[in-house]
Amino acid sequence: MPFQPMLASSSAPRQLTGRWVLEPKFDGWRVIVAVDGDVRVWTRRGHDLTERLPELTPLGDLFTTRVVLDGELVAGQGRAGDFYGVLPRVAARNRPVPLTFVAFDVLAFDGPVVDQPYRQRRALLDSLELNGPAWCTTPQLHGNVVDVLTACREHNVEGIVAKRVESRYRPGERSGDWLKVKTADWRVAHAPRRHPR
Repeated sequence: MPFQPMLASSSAPRQLTGRWVLEPKFDGWRVIVAVDGDVRVWTRRGHDLTERLPELTPLGDLFTTRVVLDGELVAGQGRAGDFYGVLPRVAARNRPVPLTFVAFDVLAFDGPVVDQPYRQRRALLDSLELNGPAWCTTPQLHGNVVDVLTACREHNVEGIVAKRVESRYRPGERSGDWLKVKTADWRVAHAPRRHPR
């Protein structure tokens, strides 16, 4: 595996304006995808899933240079995803579960780009125009944290990841430059308090 995934820290919702961007947190399997003529796919722990994901093979035709992407493998066509829906598909190749690779970062493009700030890596990711039958780019979400989490809850999205725009990618590290907030945790934290009678 060319890079170990960078991990997000958990955090309570707070104002993250200006220097941060918000993206949906999908409920799937974290994967690293390397494209260099052919396509290789690894899980977060380094297990090779390439042979079990033939629908990602056409990614090899999209680039003329080596590209390494970080993202999430979700069950469902780019929707909120289902973690447990991915498991039977990768465990047995004959399961008719459609999987989508949702890319959210670029780690290499004709050489490593992990030292570039996230805003530049995100611009590079957008320029790749990943929009295919089994792959897409994660959207950016606009608004304050509370409003975005409310919308995520209404659309059955697991949560959000806030990313500091100037942050570099730190392979194998858990960093406060990426903060994840699940809608379930947010509901508990913001549930109306009951007063004793």
